[in-house]
Amino acid sequence: MKKQLKWLLMGLMMASVALVFGRVQHVQAAGSSFVLTVGEASNTRNSNSGYYDLLVKPNQQQTLKFTIKSVVNTDQNVTVRATNANTGLNGGIGYSDTTDKPDKSMKYPFTTFAPKSTTIPLKAGETKNVTWKFVTPNADVQGMILGGLLATSDYMDDGGQKGNVQFKNQFAYAVAVAMSFQNPIKVKPDLQWQQVVPMVTGSRAVAQISFLNPQPNYFNQGTVKTTISALSGDKKSATTTVKDFSVAPNTQFNYQIALPYGQRLVAGDYRIKMRVDTMSGYSWTFDKKFTISQQTADRLNKKLGIKPDNTWMWWVIGGLILILVILGFVIVYRMGTKKGKKNEA
Repeated sequence: MKKQLKWLLMGLMMASVALVFGRVQHVQAAGSSFVLTVGEASNTRNSNSGYYDLLVKPNQQQTLKFTIKSVVNTDQNVTVRATNANTGLNGGIGYSDTTDKPDKSMKYPFTTFAPKSTTIPLKAGETKNVTWKFVTPNADVQGMILGGLLATSDYMDDGGQKGNVQFKNQFAYAVAVAMSFQNPIKVKPDLQWQQVVPMVTGSRAVAQISFLNPQPNYFNQGTVKTTISALSGDKKSATTTVKDFSVAPNTQFNYQIALPYGQRLVAGDYRIKMRVDTMSGYSWTFDKKFTISQQTADRLNKKLGIKPDNTWMWWVIGGLILILVILGFVIVYRMGTKKGKKNEA
């Protein structure tokens, strides 16, 4: 029996806070079943942004308008729900429907006061206007609240077949909802180093750093330059540069760096030097050391299917053999010397 696998293709032409997409009002990806068009709010800060860039006050009634148009010849149901902005692996602001709890620094998650979800039935080719209403937190909010609207359809098209697996494509779209309580925002984002741990991801060994931005503001268009060096052994090092680095407000995320020895983990002491610079003028530098124990290296190398490096054992065995040969030579030499002395006597 053929298995079915649903792929959630987050073709997020993401009218997002990254502000690098220009004007994006019609949100659609190739092969999708509907088009989402963002409406303009009366309190928008930038009408050409293509997302909801709002200047709000505490306890304010807010209305979001958008249209959804079916572009397939069959009925479908489109569900729209609120999400909190998150930061993905190695940076990048996203609006996926994650089950992770918001960071404790996020005092007012968008999902706590926005409508939970609404389902819009669409007939073939139909267009509907949708209105979302919510009330902003009745508090002196510093900075901004960043969330999103995530729209998914129950329509799935044929994604083809590979072997015994039948693929189905399901599309989703997200639109950012940025609510600023100040103009300009006075709170500066931050980047705090939490910890670093060696681990295996996929088929490679990495050092994974946990970061936190505890502030209610984001940054984007960042460049990260990282050098990781071994402080023992042959002291290898590796340098990487990542661009378009962005971090959402009040979020934790992981950043992975390939270790300088390629796939294998090598026990020893390491040092990470990192610098982050953004187009907005924010910058952070880190200089941290960490240790990979032999036990950890062996355990993770086993996960990678790499046999333990026993080269040192051969050196030890070779050294022992050499010592035994030398001792044997000395014993034979001394025995020969003593025998010669007896013959002389």
